[in-house]
Amino acid sequence: MILFCSDFQDVCENATYSPAYKTCCNGVLNQEWGRSCCGTVAYNPAYKSCCNGVLNHKKERSCCGTVAYNPAYKSCCNGVLNHKKERSCCGTVAYNSAYKTCCKGALNNEWNRSCCGTVAFDPAYKSCCNGVLNHKKKRSCCGTVAYNSAYKTCCKGVLNHKKERSCCGTVAYNPAYKSCCNGALNNEWNRSCCGTVAFDPAYKSCCNGVLNHKKERSCCGTVAYNSAYKTCCKGVLNHKKERSCCGTVAYNSAYKTCCKGVLNHKKERSCCGTVAYNSAYKTCCKGVLNHKKERRCCGSVAYNPAYNTCCKGVLNHKKERSCCGTVAYNSAYKTCCKGVLNHKKERRCCGTVAYNSAYKTCCKGVLNHKKERRCCGSVAYNPAYKTCCKGVLNHKKERRCCGSVAYNPAYNTCCKGVLNLKKERSFFCCGIVAYNPVYKSCCNEVLNRKMRSCCGTKSYDRAYNTCCNGVLNRAWERSC
Repeated sequence: MILFCSDFQDVCENATYSPAYKTCCNGVLNQEWGRSCCGTVAYNPAYKSCCNGVLNHKKERSCCGTVAYNPAYKSCCNGVLNHKKERSCCGTVAYNSAYKTCCKGALNNEWNRSCCGTVAFDPAYKSCCNGVLNHKKKRSCCGTVAYNSAYKTCCKGVLNHKKERSCCGTVAYNPAYKSCCNGALNNEWNRSCCGTVAFDPAYKSCCNGVLNHKKERSCCGTVAYNSAYKTCCKGVLNHKKERSCCGTVAYNSAYKTCCKGVLNHKKERSCCGTVAYNSAYKTCCKGVLNHKKERRCCGSVAYNPAYNTCCKGVLNHKKERSCCGTVAYNSAYKTCCKGVLNHKKERRCCGTVAYNSAYKTCCKGVLNHKKERRCCGSVAYNPAYKTCCKGVLNHKKERRCCGSVAYNPAYNTCCKGVLNLKKERSFFCCGIVAYNPVYKSCCNEVLNRKMRSCCGTKSYDRAYNTCCNGVLNRAWERSC
């Protein structure tokens, strides 16, 4: 016999209890011990059954929804209990398939039949077409109608009462006598199609679905034409033969120039936007024509780099070697820091300010007016006298950091960024708390009294309890 200490307790919601005398079911305390749970109620599975959280006051082997039953005498069909034992289900009704047929949840009083929708039928005498029952046996279906394909033709679900070889839309026809053009039937055969119209290509032309009543070799949009005498430019027909197109206009490139779809009535070698020009005498800068010849462009202005300087598209009327933003300057006398011009020569930049690193320190773009060896955020400091922890400056020298605080590990313990006062052997961490493992146990970052094992967040003694999937049970319940 195992004896339990009187102070050994568990917690059920907010109440403490002894599992030797009571049972906790989903946060509700029951005045019985060693029981199973059905929702919040404790019960003895030797005499009762639990079905989907509902307690039944008799012991059965199976559940049908929330009702317990014996499958040797009853049947469960889709959660509904039938008070007779059958082998098959039709929806929620149990039936014997040796005498009846189930079709899409509807029970028919015939057996060994095929189904047409919810109706059972004998395929030796009837036909089913797309869920509609036909009271005669045929080999083929046209929509919902059964028919004999030896005598009739089905075209896109419409039944034609004569046998033909082809379909034109929903109409059956003989291609030896008629033509089908895009679903329209024409009373001519062996013809080409232009849209829905049949035509003879030996005498007519089809241009983009439009029929032309003359035979030509080329198309310009919907118009047929002879390319030996006319020119087509972007779908517009020009009534003269030229070699080139400028937009919709045909022209002779030996005498004119086309610039971005605009026709210039003189022959030039280059284009500036829509204007033709001679590059030997003028300069084009970003589509703007300058009426003098220069070597370079500054934005839309032409200039001579021997006398001017271009800085980010802005022309400076003096010759300098460097640019600071849009301003030209001499780097021998000035310093440029992030686009801001400083009127003295220094070796380094701190943000937009030039400085001498021999006398000052730059920390994250902030200038400190003294020379130090390191930075802590934007502040310069001497590591021989201070400590930097995650960008926060501590005004004493310590060996380690706990978050943003400097500390001495001889006197404190750091647990996940929280500083604890060190006592005795409390150099172990349980979450954010330091503890002494001689007196306490840590289970999944929750601090417990000293035990040998953990079950979830609780500590326990294996002599008195068993842990099953994170839940504590009494020691005699050995299996999980």
